[in-house]
Amino acid sequence: MSKRRKEFKIEPASETNPDLTKHVLVPEHIVLSEEEAKKILSEYHTTLDQLPRILDTDPIVKQIGAKPGDVIKIIRRDDIAGRYVYFRRVVRASEVA
Repeated sequence: MSKRRKEFKIEPASETNPDLTKHVLVPEHIVLSEEEAKKILSEYHTTLDQLPRILDTDPIVKQIGAKPGDVIKIIRRDDIAGRYVYFRRVVRASEVA
């Protein structure tokens, strides 16, 4: 019986972690400033706690540099619905049950 050697290839991080924002299926994600977030919450008569959540461990959240407490504006484009925008608040994954 022959011994098999495991071979590992070390690749630069840019090759193993592609820029997700450039992928055709990933919608545009924008981190809002505190003023922009307050304006959106006021405009939609809602609170931060009522926004849908996105975890701080989500790859796109990490890539755009969003932190827990930030509000992210997500812009989707669709052939039928056109352009639509929605918002999510970033939360710590460790705080989600």
